[in-house]
Amino acid sequence: MSSRIYPIPHYIIPRRCEETNRQQRDFNERILAIFEETRAGDFAELLKETEQFSILLKENSKDNFISMLKLHSILQKSAKCIKDMFPLDMVKMLIAMTNFNNTMDINLIEEIIKIYVHCENLYIKLLPYAENNKEISTYQLQEFITANYIPLMKKKPEKSEYYSAYIVGIMFFILDARRKDFALIQDLLTSTLFFHLESCILYENEETDEEPPIEFLSLRFFEKALREFRSLDVDRNGVLSESEMLVFGGSYFNSIFIKRIFEISQTYEKGSLDFKGFVDLISAIEFRHTRASAKYHFEAFDLKNDGVLDEQEIRELCLMLPECIPEEGVASPDVLVYEIMDMIKTKKFLTLEDVISSNMFPTFTGFVSNYNDWNRYEKREQ
Repeated sequence: MSSRIYPIPHYIIPRRCEETNRQQRDFNERILAIFEETRAGDFAELLKETEQFSILLKENSKDNFISMLKLHSILQKSAKCIKDMFPLDMVKMLIAMTNFNNTMDINLIEEIIKIYVHCENLYIKLLPYAENNKEISTYQLQEFITANYIPLMKKKPEKSEYYSAYIVGIMFFILDARRKDFALIQDLLTSTLFFHLESCILYENEETDEEPPIEFLSLRFFEKALREFRSLDVDRNGVLSESEMLVFGGSYFNSIFIKRIFEISQTYEKGSLDFKGFVDLISAIEFRHTRASAKYHFEAFDLKNDGVLDEQEIRELCLMLPECIPEEGVASPDVLVYEIMDMIKTKKFLTLEDVISSNMFPTFTGFVSNYNDWNRYEKREQ
């Protein structure tokens, strides 16, 4: 891998749904879909073709803008790998985003090429670590992170094996592969998680002033997570028990929720949780608006393990709230259950798909599981 990485502009990196408008999301998704649908066969040839295309683009543009007609003319002379990057719907989107005399900003066009080439380069570097050209295991991906990303960091992680496990744990969690031995390489590349990791490294290396959209992949957040894990590990045996996890991250947690985390996670001697299991939990809390987090919380709240959440299960969770809320005047379980049912507009029971489609489910998961989010919801109108 080269001795440095190059910043990906902020409008290329998909941000959280609530921070990105529809047009930006469509643009980001389409760029990555191009790579997912059509891959180049020869990387050296791809670089050569993209360089030639960029030259023609600049020669045929005026003040960094190019018309649809001129772009079409250039594409007619270009290789298939270039044509595949610019289907009609992408061209229309570029015109809409540029919003200037029915032309396209060539900077946007060049960033499409850049992201595609970057994905292709990553794919080639991942292949030697993978079992095949489609999948990669957690351990193989950890080796890839250690060999290709840690050398780029000015400040090295204290425990490289823990750092790589932290990064891979987050990636597998977001890809909803935390219980699988392998993740699809295409899913990893089209998720842009590597770009987010690179933006964190660039920022912490002071090679860019632009703050990373997902700081959770930064060395600073890894160090914070490792400190938290060690501080919770009172008996210093390298794993966590239920009693050691009732208070962490500056918040009190519902004891039933914590108990269920141990039941739905891979545990070790005496039912203890290792660092990977801990990373799953903090990822579920950090990325609460994701499908993966919804599934994680749903499984924890599904006390009967029957695939639905009913009023009785929500009531049981609410009965334990006074234990994790260090304030007087907590409403009765009946009131809390009514408030929650109204919050998520539930029927008599909830399926996972009901949960995923509910805009209020991220609020509900925090409200039921820990004090900080409960307090934030209760004081929302103050």
